[in-house]
Amino acid sequence: LNTLNVLGIRISLDDFGTYYSSLSYLKNFPFDTLKIDRYFIADLETDLKSQTIVRSIMTLAHGLGINVTAEGVETSAQARWLIKENCDCLQGNFLGKPLGAEAISDFIRRSPLRVVRAMEESNRAL
Repeated sequence: LNTLNVLGIRISLDDFGTYYSSLSYLKNFPFDTLKIDRYFIADLETDLKSQTIVRSIMTLAHGLGINVTAEGVETSAQARWLIKENCDCLQGNFLGKPLGAEAISDFIRRSPLRVVRAMEESNRAL
């Protein structure tokens, strides 16, 4: 991973907090992004434990200079909470459903405007 990093390849640690992810990975490997697993995002609106865990993961990652992506964002309330807490990137059906291969080129053509609009709507809701 260090060699890939030196070559300029960005590396993400996926599904952080579940399976075999470990804090030692954050110390020993050059991750650019940490992706918080959807398990912690699903009940973010109502579960104080999930809120505390997600907030702590983001603080830890940012303290290490690592960007944070929240996976499985399904509602505007989740998006607003994550934006308010300074999450760097959101991923999930709230922002758009998975696309088939034929729809990718159209998505790429129009995505910058779509992302700006989604962010403006989320910011207005705050």
